[in-house]
Amino acid sequence: MSDDAMRPTDRGPIAAALVRDFIAKVLAHDAVADEVAELLYEYLTRDDRDPGVLARPLRDMLVEIIDHAATGEDWHAVCTQLVANACDALGLADAERR
Repeated sequence: MSDDAMRPTDRGPIAAALVRDFIAKVLAHDAVADEVAELLYEYLTRDDRDPGVLARPLRDMLVEIIDHAATGEDWHAVCTQLVANACDALGLADAERR
C-alpha cells in the first residue's frame, strides 16, 4: 500500500504516511527503545526474516501500553499539560483557561 493511501477511522480518513510516521516516532521513544532494540536484535538474528514476525510484537507492545498501562490519571495529566501548553501559546491567563 502506498504512503498516499488513506486509512478509514471513526474520525475520518487519515493518510497512511501519517500513520506510519506516528508509529515510527512512538517506537523511537525512550519509554520503549530498549524493548524495540531487543525485538529488532531477535529479528535480525533469525534465519527467517518475515517482517510480520517483528511487526506483531511491536504492535502488541504499543497496544499494551495504551490499553492497559495508561490510566485515566495518565490521560488526565497529559490533557492538562496539552491545555496548559495551548493556553501559553495563545497568551491566555490562568483565569481564562477555565
